Amino acid sequence: MIRPRHHFTLIDLMAAIGAAALGFGWVAWVAPGRAGPGLIVVGPLVGILCDRWRGGRGILGGTLGGAAHAVLGVIMLITGPHWPGGAALSSMADWPAQVVVMTAICITFGSLMGVAAWLAAAVMGRSVAPTLPSTNDTLLRQR
Repeated sequence: MIRPRHHFTLIDLMAAIGAAALGFGWVAWVAPGRAGPGLIVVGPLVGILCDRWRGGRGILGGTLGGAAHAVLGVIMLITGPHWPGGAALSSMADWPAQVVVMTAICITFGSLMGVAAWLAAAVMGRSVAPTLPSTNDTLLRQR
């Protein structure tokens, strides 16, 4: 019977919290006094937690979470405006450039959060989430 690799430790949680704190700190420095830009942290944070839970480093999860946030932004842009003065295709003459810049920022931000989570976990002694022992490990211990 193959055991699942899904395992989440306190170190994984602390690494994700450290990455989120770094992300929120950067957002507060770039856009002080605004709450909206802080939502950019949510996508990469969910991706990091999922990736660490599956046994990864968190970098790929952060990148995919940033990409998911960018896709959500594109959907909001296409279906908008959702509030007075909000962005929509009909109100933006240069929307292709905005989409490219927004996507690049989200993916880069997610990747950097993933790297921060990986480094935080490595400092605490576990760069990759632990996996349950495989059959080969059990056979080696029996010898």
